[in-house]
Amino acid sequence: MRRSIILGAIAVAWLGTATEASGCGAELTPRTSLWSEFELEPEDLPWLSDDEAAVLVLEETNRRRSHRFAIARSVLWDPLLRFRVEDPPQGAEIPVSRGRWRFGPVRHPRSGRRYEVVHWADVEGPSATLYFRAGTTVLCQLAFEDPYSSRTSIRPPPRKPLRPPCQQ
Repeated sequence: MRRSIILGAIAVAWLGTATEASGCGAELTPRTSLWSEFELEPEDLPWLSDDEAAVLVLEETNRRRSHRFAIARSVLWDPLLRFRVEDPPQGAEIPVSRGRWRFGPVRHPRSGRRYEVVHWADVEGPSATLYFRAGTTVLCQLAFEDPYSSRTSIRPPPRKPLRPPCQQ
């Protein structure tokens, strides 16, 4: 519980900065996809569980990366993340079986503009990417990924056949 209070406090402190998105490229829209427009594969970005991201924020309280995580978690809480918590009254961690965070620097292939991204890769529903101006905590764009797209941030596990294959 203490972690979610600290995460919320950091996000509120930095959200004012994040909403003044200046110097961001017009190539970003609410439908921008890391996977098709930026030509990335999910394995190109490192990932953290929600618990690991919370620990990162607590350990790096004055670092931009931890501020971007706190902003992302705060912005995505109501529309997405609160439905992923196993025990809502406790409200702190989201199990890795429900999704994971991906993060890192990316460069737009056409404009060449650099961004820092924090991406929530959801297992069941839409995933979301927050694009920050490189080297800052200025939020440029929030984009949601279609969960039914052929290119998703989490690949589903292989399906088991409905019945065993015929033996000859």
